[in-house]
Amino acid sequence: MISLVRDVREFALLGAYPIPVNDRLMVTYSAKEAAPVTLTLTDVTGRVVLTDQFNAEAGLQQHGVDVSHLARGTYMLKLSDGLHTDMRRIVKQ
Repeated sequence: MISLVRDVREFALLGAYPIPVNDRLMVTYSAKEAAPVTLTLTDVTGRVVLTDQFNAEAGLQQHGVDVSHLARGTYMLKLSDGLHTDMRRIVKQ
């Protein structure tokens, strides 16, 4: 996995693994301060298939999400703290 590291002065999605994912997707992100975060997965048609809301801590963090119920395919992962949004493409096997 190759990740670009951004300054922790902002909110950033740094990576998602494993790709392809089977059961549990791990998301790595950084946040300047603690804040509520929304993780959204959409399918190729743009339909939201998963939403997970959690409270982020300041600094470099990881969050896991169960994707075992999703069909195989390509999805867009969106992570947002309300002010900043980052996206990554993931593949479910």
